[in-house]
Amino acid sequence: MDDVLDFQKALEAGCRAALAEGLFYDKELQAFVRDRCADQDPVRDNHLGIRTIPYGLPQERLAQEAVEAEIKAAPRGTWATLQRSYERDGQEHVFYNVAFSDGLGEIAVGGKHDNLSAPPTFEAVYDRVLGYEIYLARQRVQAADRLATNREAIESGRVHVGAVFKDVKVNSSAFSKAEVVSVDPDKGEARIRLTKRGSRKRLEANVPAAGLSPAPKAAPEEPAPAGAPFA
Repeated sequence: MDDVLDFQKALEAGCRAALAEGLFYDKELQAFVRDRCADQDPVRDNHLGIRTIPYGLPQERLAQEAVEAEIKAAPRGTWATLQRSYERDGQEHVFYNVAFSDGLGEIAVGGKHDNLSAPPTFEAVYDRVLGYEIYLARQRVQAADRLATNREAIESGRVHVGAVFKDVKVNSSAFSKAEVVSVDPDKGEARIRLTKRGSRKRLEANVPAAGLSPAPKAAPEEPAPAGAPFA
């Protein structure tokens, strides 16, 4: 399991590097992270075959849960093809799903809900699994960055109890004044008392601290004098 956790950290590092390179579009970021991290994945193709799942509850749920329990307990890359069939208008319809071990005791989300007309290859299933894992890694990285920015707004003192901010928007509603009544450095949140122009009513809300007071912009670098040597 440790090798899988190391791979998840590698995906996060790859996403952070991609964002630092200015790659924000999913297709570009995915390609960057795959190229950087795919070789570090401890995944191994271990197909347990096609398992027939009866169509209709409750037997369908019980049969799928039994297969998934087996997959969850297996190493990353262990997977099974789930075959279901039903009759409609006198014809039999067959479709397939997959259950793929993420190596951390769960069924990988990527591709889990795909309904396929033919049994898939390992390469096709893994492509979906890895794609969603990169998506989740990106979400974790960006959430951590937002939290760090919000915490910094509090720790720097820009957002503190008693601070007043003008012309604040909360959930698309405009308020003339927001007064900070408490702060939560762990969550990077501030509780604010809101005043709307012309109204005696006061509302309170929890908001990300950095949204009240963005970090000051860095001063632009001075251009190098003409003829100056490169550093």
